[in-house]
This record gives sequence, structure tokens and C-alpha cells, in this order.
Amino acid sequence: MFVCLFVFLSGFLTAIVTLKYTAGQYRRFRYLEFLTLRWARLTPQLALFLLLSVGLVAGPSNSASTTFNGPLWSAYVRPLVSACEANWWLNLLYLQNLVNTNAIVRF
Repeated sequence: MFVCLFVFLSGFLTAIVTLKYTAGQYRRFRYLEFLTLRWARLTPQLALFLLLSVGLVAGPSNSASTTFNGPLWSAYVRPLVSACEANWWLNLLYLQNLVNTNAIVRF
């Protein structure tokens, strides 16, 4: 139920912003500009998340940092960080669901 509500609200808000941007004239809608602005708005936050998850959590030289270490670290967190280290560029291009789907970065 909550997923349906989220999809509905995100679609509704996108439609409202598009209507304001085009002033009701759909011929003024530019797909490339819309996608470029959307990519520019979402990517810095994703890049920061990837930087923190790979850089801070993984630590230097691909070994676990002493800050984030514990008895279950290698069993649970290390496989997630390894997938992120290998496929960070797919996430920045928003291709993670299309290419190499068996190693999706997930938390």
C-alpha cells in the first residue's frame, strides 16, 4: 500500500512540476532538458552516499577501517561494500538495474 502511495505521489508531483514548467502547453516540454536537470538534481546526493559507503566504510586500500569493525563485519557489511566498490559507476549513470544485476549495491 505504501509503495503504491509513493509511486502515486511522485508521479503526481512530477506532473504538477511539468505543468508549471510548460504552462499547460505540452509542446514546450523538452525531454532532454528534463532528464538532464533531474540527473543533476539527484546525482550529487547519490555520489555522496557512494563516497561515504566506499571511502569511509571500506577504508583505505580496500580493507575494513578500524572505525567500522566488529564480529559480524566481514559476514554482513563487507559483501555489500565490495559490490559498491565494483559497481559505483553503474549507480552514477543510473544503470544498476540494467547492467550486472547480480551485484546491485543495496543497503
